Amino acid sequence: MAISNKLSLAIVLVVGLTIAQLSSATLSPDLEKQLKNPNIDANKPLSDLINPVNPTVNNVVNQPINNAVNQPTTNPVTPPVNKAVNQPTTNPVTTPVNNAVNNLANILHEDPSEFLIPQNAARAKVSVPPFVWNETLAEFARSYAQERANDCKLQHSHSPGKGENIARAPGVLSPAKAVEMWVSEEVNYDYASNTCKKVCGHYTQVVWKGSTSIGCARSNCQGRGTFVTCNYYPPGNYIGRKPY
Repeated sequence: MAISNKLSLAIVLVVGLTIAQLSSATLSPDLEKQLKNPNIDANKPLSDLINPVNPTVNNVVNQPINNAVNQPTTNPVTPPVNKAVNQPTTNPVTTPVNNAVNNLANILHEDPSEFLIPQNAARAKVSVPPFVWNETLAEFARSYAQERANDCKLQHSHSPGKGENIARAPGVLSPAKAVEMWVSEEVNYDYASNTCKKVCGHYTQVVWKGSTSIGCARSNCQGRGTFVTCNYYPPGNYIGRKPY
């Protein structure tokens, strides 16, 4: 094989290539062209030119991709909300009113003064302190007046612990007119002997000094008239005692 002096020099300077390797080497046109290159690195092994080593390509195609889409997502546990809607509501117990139908549809509503003024006038006449309104007594009176609205009977409730005056009229009976009926019994009462000629117990209850509060009500007896009741606390009309 004929080679030029320049090629011989290049071969001599190559490190790591034996004579046997050189004698068996086949110079391709490309290799001969590289050897004739004046800028060739004289320290580069000829084996690198004959069998160039391809650099390893760092191919990431086959590398697993850390794809967040395929990763399980950690979902923080949300603590349950303590909703008041799901909690049982404590409803305070309401004391039931002693009412047969629990309905006051027939009760006639008026200002308490309509009952207080005429009765306190009768008390003032005999120098007895005035009544005050007692809503607890009034609630009971409304309940009983509603009960009597079904039949309009002139009948007492006989409820213990309280005094009671009742009245009835076939038409409209105002509070003032009902009180007037009770107080009109004054003429039947003799204070000196503490006796009654006729009925006078309604009057003596109105002026009873020991009674200090009242609660009253009226009801419409479904077209049959008006029923009126007043309750007194403490009760009066104790036998053998004078009212004032």
